[in-house]
Amino acid sequence: MNQETAELIRRVRRLDIRARRVARSGLAGAWRSVHRGRGMAFEEVRPYTPGDEVRFIDWNVTARAGEPHVKVFQEERELRLLVILDDSASQSFAAGGNVKIRTGAHAAVALAAAATRGGDRAGLLTFDDKVRSRIPLRGGPNHLLRIARGALGCRGDGRSTDLVPAIEEATRSMSGGGIVAICSDFQCTGWVDALRRLARRCEILMLPIVDPAELSPPPVGLVQIRDPENGKTRLVDMSAKGVLKAWQSSATNRQQELKKIARSVGGDLLELRTDQDAIDVVASHYHRRAREVRS
Repeated sequence: MNQETAELIRRVRRLDIRARRVARSGLAGAWRSVHRGRGMAFEEVRPYTPGDEVRFIDWNVTARAGEPHVKVFQEERELRLLVILDDSASQSFAAGGNVKIRTGAHAAVALAAAATRGGDRAGLLTFDDKVRSRIPLRGGPNHLLRIARGALGCRGDGRSTDLVPAIEEATRSMSGGGIVAICSDFQCTGWVDALRRLARRCEILMLPIVDPAELSPPPVGLVQIRDPENGKTRLVDMSAKGVLKAWQSSATNRQQELKKIARSVGGDLLELRTDQDAIDVVASHYHRRAREVRS
């Protein structure tokens, strides 16, 4: 075993132990509070009775029987979570905090820990311009360790970002419904229609990964900026007020656009910053959402 592999195993074990500890301390319970009842399996059709939800009327059976009938659903005992993790070149960016891919990986393991600790199944899919790896949906502590190994094995050294292949594969593999969490910086275009198709079957959680320097870079004068995904470089004067203002405005608009997309598909959005602990951010998000559900 070389030194690099040994270090990865140590990191996986440390993160796995911490994620399980967080899940035991209440994250798994919050996960169940937020998601239980969202996954419903069809059970039967019966005659309509006053007070039934009109939206559950089965119009085909109603037409044949000559009287209203409604579909009856049973809460699924087990939910499924698929985490989509961006491993493209832009995930190698870091400016004082963690590398973006590490932040995404930690969030992925926290989500998987909450799901598997709650008795549900979790899986992982990594991508850059295409799907790179797949870990199937399963449960249990050994499977969580496998997901941790897969997530922490990503280094942000892939190619350019293309969300469409990953979302389309998730749509196929999650045809029975569930939760799909997307950890990415979403630095690509043309993926919203694919996300809408996925949202017809699954609950969506978008987790945009950002570095503070991407939102508001320091006014340090002339800087040569390189796009890690296409290799193009550009000299920019970051001390110029107009340049800095335009940069910040563009970053703010992008954040607002992602929030708008999440709302449009009925999903949720949780921002991951590289200067924050991703596991704590995920735990806080679910505890807050659980309180909202109970209230």
